[in-house]
Amino acid sequence: DDLDFIAVKRVLLRCEWFRLYDLLEDIFDQLYFHDTELSAPDEEPQAHPFQQKLNDYFQYAGIGWQMTGGKMIARGDDAFERIVRTAESELKAGGRTTAAERIESAIRNLSLRPKPDFSGAISHATGAMECLLHDITGKGMTFGEYVKKYPDYFPGAMKTAFGALWGYASEEGARHGKEGIEPPHEETEFIIGI
Repeated sequence: DDLDFIAVKRVLLRCEWFRLYDLLEDIFDQLYFHDTELSAPDEEPQAHPFQQKLNDYFQYAGIGWQMTGGKMIARGDDAFERIVRTAESELKAGGRTTAAERIESAIRNLSLRPKPDFSGAISHATGAMECLLHDITGKGMTFGEYVKKYPDYFPGAMKTAFGALWGYASEEGARHGKEGIEPPHEETEFIIGI
């Protein structure tokens, strides 16, 4: 029966979906500012509990988004999330920050609102592989060239699989671009996961 609550609810229900995510990020930022700059030492923090409750609800409701570090990003299934987190942490721990940043950029492109940039996400993901291979070999090449010139790094059927991956990323509009071609979400997640 609260008129202010009803008024706010009406405004929120008229928003485009991605504007609600902008609002959630802003709420987190305001809570975080309060936690770090204005709160008394004995006050309970609010920003991270807000983020956790939001993520718990999104997972419960089957919403494919999550808040990480106060930013709304696309959420994949558990296996995808585990793979991406492991890749980022292992790359950073190994001193390969550029490759880790490329993975983060792929996730950001996958999470653009209102329309994700799937081609950009694939480009960043394959760029992460190129960064890693450049660091290992000391040679700057495209991923396709690594597959051809370093077959020992891709034994057996892996050489064919990674060659096909590179071909898909290059020819399906992801790296070189083709008018009217945008890779689907599922295939983009697959490439990022690999």
